[in-house]
Amino acid sequence: MSPSQENNYSGFWYDVRRQLRTLFEAAFEWRNKIKEVDFSGTKCDPHPFPHPDSDRLEHCYKYGYGKGKFYPVQLGQRLGSYHIKAKLGHGNFATVWQAEPIKGLCTSGHQSVAIKVCSNNKKDNKDDVLEAKVLRKLGKRSDGKGDFGKDHLMTVDECFNVPGHFGDHFCIVSESIGPTLDHYLLMVEKQNLGSFDYNVAKKVTFQLLSAVTWLHAAGYGHGDIHPYNVLMKEQGYQAPKNAKRNVCYANCKPEDKPYMPPYLVSCIDDDLAVGAPLSFETCDARLADFGQSFKKNHPRRLYRMTTQKGLRSPEWVIKHAPITISIDIWSIACMAYRMVTGKRLMDIQERYIDENGQPTQKRTKFDINNEHLPMMVELFGTPPPWIRGKWAASNLPPINWKSTSPEGTLHKRIQDDCPSSMSTEEAELFEDFLRKAFVWDYRFRATAKDLIQHKWFQSILTDADKASIEAILVPSRFEGLNTIRNQYARLRSLPVKIGGLFAQKVD
Repeated sequence: MSPSQENNYSGFWYDVRRQLRTLFEAAFEWRNKIKEVDFSGTKCDPHPFPHPDSDRLEHCYKYGYGKGKFYPVQLGQRLGSYHIKAKLGHGNFATVWQAEPIKGLCTSGHQSVAIKVCSNNKKDNKDDVLEAKVLRKLGKRSDGKGDFGKDHLMTVDECFNVPGHFGDHFCIVSESIGPTLDHYLLMVEKQNLGSFDYNVAKKVTFQLLSAVTWLHAAGYGHGDIHPYNVLMKEQGYQAPKNAKRNVCYANCKPEDKPYMPPYLVSCIDDDLAVGAPLSFETCDARLADFGQSFKKNHPRRLYRMTTQKGLRSPEWVIKHAPITISIDIWSIACMAYRMVTGKRLMDIQERYIDENGQPTQKRTKFDINNEHLPMMVELFGTPPPWIRGKWAASNLPPINWKSTSPEGTLHKRIQDDCPSSMSTEEAELFEDFLRKAFVWDYRFRATAKDLIQHKWFQSILTDADKASIEAILVPSRFEGLNTIRNQYARLRSLPVKIGGLFAQKVD
């Protein structure tokens, strides 16, 4: 990141502009109710992936005329000082490619790197620059207590801009780590293994919580934790072979065609039927994609978050409920349940299904929320009074609260889904861990620092892990100064929180 870019997105006056913009957005959203988008009339392919489930291919309408479009990266081309070798994947706002430095090793000493090429949307570009700034700041920060959990966060090597037809594309260079956690979850399903090895599931969950412990202590929340944003470290990782797909011009607008790439690149997964599952000795999780990260005292970015529906906490669905860094805890607990049992705790379909069982257009937010919240009530029991009071204001279906169970059905669900090899004692510890994470009221939800000390992890902790946990529990010499600084940060963010009460969360 150039010094001029860094100065544009830091400093006192930048904070003032950011606060004023937040208030303006809140007032605008309060005045103009967000309308549901009807996807039924779109000419674009409504499916999440136009090709088989093993393909990772972005929509063709991500390229073309105007802002918010992808850069047409091709295999073998030069990008900055790197040579593109393979495609790793894509998201809503960027594509990711594996590349090699043209002249030997890169500045960080890696032989292979991952380049995130962001869209040319000016607003998204600011967020991408902020993401890089946050990652660099986290990479330089030290807590003076051993930096427990820092090794499980992605790091940034360098950043640069690539000129496009309608604006620059910001590029973030980092180490090429390995496949996503979702890759291994699909492998378990393909090989009919049922679930992860029990200790592997524990270890990955512990590593994610340790990363979030360090991240929250630094004053940031991730905001978008799901299996696609967790990378599993592999030494000398090389992306699977790529295939070139023809562009479907029938799904393109006429003005887009002159700017379409000659072909699209799909990332073909390895043969999942013969791949090696994660092992306890080598599994090493890294938390990636900080595009939705936010300061824990600054809620402005929370109105654009894109976390998968089934991993969202109650605050996300109920209007005017504060969203805090505790949403990371809820998401990790949902992922832990899937790794241990092989089943999703709350399987929320994000697309309508036709008569042939095929996904069509996206479901409306109204339909998803009407399914999601009652599912939470069934699993976790009756919510506290203040949440029940906001229920009607959120246009959720009415519920007879007298008929709901205070404890919910989580215990029975664990008994039904857990592997037969799990002992009764382990099942009780696992349930206790989940109940501390799945607390309706965000103020009483367990923190990451609390959960890494939970008895459920004791059987896998090394002496080094125990020493690191003890170190972060020791009060800092600057505890009093930090308290004053936190109080000042709360006062500075008060106007934003007041404006946030009138803003609506959007997908």
